[in-house]
Formats: sequence, C-alpha cells, structure tokens
Amino acid sequence: MTLLVRAGVDVRLTGSPGTTHDDVAEALAELYVAVFTRRGDGEAEHAENIRRVLDVEPDFAPDNSGDLTIELLNRGVPATYLGGTEETTTGGLRLRETPHELGRPVFVINDSRLKLLVENEFGVDQSVVQGFLNATNLMAPGVRAAVLGYGPCGKGVADTLSRLGARVSVCDIDPMRALEAILNGHRVSTTAEVVADAQLVFTATGRPGGAG
Repeated sequence: MTLLVRAGVDVRLTGSPGTTHDDVAEALAELYVAVFTRRGDGEAEHAENIRRVLDVEPDFAPDNSGDLTIELLNRGVPATYLGGTEETTTGGLRLRETPHELGRPVFVINDSRLKLLVENEFGVDQSVVQGFLNATNLMAPGVRAAVLGYGPCGKGVADTLSRLGARVSVCDIDPMRALEAILNGHRVSTTAEVVADAQLVFTATGRPGGAG
C-alpha cells in the first residue's frame, strides 16, 4: 500500500473479518489510503466494505480469497478495469468455478511453484508453528498433533511439528498427498480418527472438502 501511494495511485482497501489490525488500518489511513475495514466487522459489514471499495470502479484489483473479484463480476466489470491478482489457492478455485466471464487477466499468485515452496511450505510452517508455541508457551516434543490438509501449507506445518518431536497425524483426501505424508513418517487417517486423540489441531484445507 505504501509503495502504491508513493507512486501516486488512488488506493482503496478492505480486509477480511477478524484479521484486520486496527492500528495498521489507522496508519494506512494517515497515508491517504481510503480504508474500509475494522477488526470487529462481521459478514454484513465486510460485504458493505467490498461494495464501497469497488464504488471507485478500479483499474486494478489485488485480491485475497476472491471476494473483490467475484463482487466485481456480480455488479459488472467496468470498462476501465485492466485485471488483478489473487493471493490464495482458495480464491483461485472460486474464480475458476464462477459461471461469469471476467474478460480480463487475474494472476493467481499461488499458481507459482516458487510461492508454494518458499512462502507456503517453508514460510507458513515456521510462522504458524512458532506463533502457536509462542502464544501458548507449550513445547512440541511428545505432543499429539493433527494436521488437516497436506498441501504445501499443511505439509510444512506437519513436517515442522514432526522435526520438533511432535507425534503427527495427517488427513488429506488426495491419495497422493496422503501417501506422501505416510512416506514422510506421519500417521494418516480420517478427520474423525486423527482428531479423536489429538492435543493440537491445525487446519490447512483452505475450503470445505479439503480433508476427509
């Protein structure tokens, strides 16, 4: 956002319910970013925030989860719209499943093998596990952990927990990913079974149906 503002771009911004840091939003507003988000916003406020962001009829829409782009499709793509980006795998799937035709390029960042490897597998795993251990003051050795989903994010979390000495169980409905989890030394079973005796549960499915 700072880079765009310094380049002279008129920027409007919203977040996702429960993830906004109000102090960051206030700091961005001081940089003349039009900010429409608060940490306490629910789904109704989130929908209204999206509408207010898109009222400007954007030339470019960087997105995270597909909400902005899908709303843009629903209301009609403005002639000035050049395209956008989508940060997440889930958002990319939502866009590919929509019956509407965008007619503009949207680059799904998670389609990049480099991003999947560097950020998702080796970045998310470290930040999630380290953040959890810092917040709870727990130790990993010997703890029973369940990880739902063994894509790049789930794989990173499960493998990191295992390297720290946790006993890790994994669930993934993709048979190749389940096999990979087994070959990496994890117990693999259904969601109900891996959660039944878990002390810690980490979800990395991204969307309904991501684990079996």
